[in-house]
Amino acid sequence: MNTLNNVRREIADDMQFSTMQSDAGQIVKIGYAMSLDADGNGWLVRKTSDAADGSISFDARKLKIDESAFAPQNGILPNCVGEWLNISRVDACEYRIAFPMESGEWDVVETFTAESDDAANEYAEENYSDKEWFVLNSSGKNINGGE
Repeated sequence: MNTLNNVRREIADDMQFSTMQSDAGQIVKIGYAMSLDADGNGWLVRKTSDAADGSISFDARKLKIDESAFAPQNGILPNCVGEWLNISRVDACEYRIAFPMESGEWDVVETFTAESDDAANEYAEENYSDKEWFVLNSSGKNINGGE
């Protein structure tokens, strides 16, 4: 499983996960990304986020040689070999970029993982500097001020 260590490092660097249309808007959201390890092996990485309990898990399956069909938004996943291997990251937390609505509720525009509150706020500053953003942690608490 040494090659999975490289996939773990890439997850820490904010892989971009795509969701199948059939999974959009679900309480349990499943996203997919592809990764290469140091040996040149391709991996399909699956991120499962449960909005009910805030849990996140990552699994990976090795891609078949020269497999490149990848368009989850269109229902297309690449052919893989072997079983899903759990590569959960206990040191990553899920955060949400949100904007307040007049109703007092949050309008969540993006969900992402980061290793700390500071890293989450840095990500928000880099990507949403043109707006008045708020970062919510997995329990829905505003981590950059207020409640």
